[in-house]
Amino acid sequence: MRLSWLALLGLCLLPLYSPPVLCAPAADTGMAQKEAHTAARRPFRSLVRRDMAERAAKLAAELAAWEQAARILAKSPELRFINADAAPLLDGIIRMAFSTRLEALGAEGFPPHQQAVVKLSLQPPANLRKALLEALSRQDLLELYVQVLAIQKTLLGRYDALSARLLPLNPLADGGQEEAHRLQNIINELAALDLYMETLPQYRLNESAPEALGAQLAEAEKLAPDNPLVLTALAEIRLRMDRPVLALEYVERALAQRPDFARGHDVKGAALLRQRLPALAAEAFGRAIALSSRNAVYYMHRASAYLVLEEEEAMCRDFIKACGLGDCEGLQWAQNTGRCKAARQ
Repeated sequence: MRLSWLALLGLCLLPLYSPPVLCAPAADTGMAQKEAHTAARRPFRSLVRRDMAERAAKLAAELAAWEQAARILAKSPELRFINADAAPLLDGIIRMAFSTRLEALGAEGFPPHQQAVVKLSLQPPANLRKALLEALSRQDLLELYVQVLAIQKTLLGRYDALSARLLPLNPLADGGQEEAHRLQNIINELAALDLYMETLPQYRLNESAPEALGAQLAEAEKLAPDNPLVLTALAEIRLRMDRPVLALEYVERALAQRPDFARGHDVKGAALLRQRLPALAAEAFGRAIALSSRNAVYYMHRASAYLVLEEEEAMCRDFIKACGLGDCEGLQWAQNTGRCKAARQ
């Protein structure tokens, strides 16, 4: 969704982030690659159910596919168009530019030595450069994809360690119910992230009915009630629905779980600004900037708070910083309305 920064003052804003960070202009060249295939297996028995093993194996196969995508990208001449500033977002770039397709889902072996098997194919984009440009143009999504992938890797590691302890147990003789419950919680977290990931591409669209997105995210919240990504997304939906007080409640819950979540602080600032609390909003936007200093949108949002506070010098400073990061909409508006004259070329 691409809205003017001024929408923050009257309408809910899903952030407008900086444009592609490229070292050179891109031509429309096809970069189709041959499909690659990955497979993963996870054992199941007794307390470790087959559906659990299938979800874990699917994630393991996906992570292997993203590693293959990284190798494809490393050999591509297109990699030189990604500058150093975007390098930390490479996992997100890959996740946005490439896709996977489920080829097979089944089981191998005989009790008690059975394994869930998942086979995927990696599908590179038909035009790799175009896909990279599109991914790089949405730094907001890139950061979220990177964070989701990091959480998925952590959860898969926890699943593997815990399932290895549960597999040998006889539930009637050895117990293990408490650990089995913890394993189910990990599966629920993974399922919630899958639902959350399904909503991310819709952030590119101009949704007129946020209720549908909200319903899907609410299902994710039931599975993982403390997931800060899901809670922050629900806060954004509440802002779209003109419910800033409820939005603030959601994002406060998110930040209690993850105080270093820059987007959470940004959404908190938006909720406070919608409640006509610009000083507190500026403070929240400042925390987002401290955590992610190369996001132009955070400077744009803090500038909007300074505008309400009538602190023109601070507002112009943030507009200039945002423009240096690639988003000059606010600075252009300020100059067109007779402000920020010192920044004129």
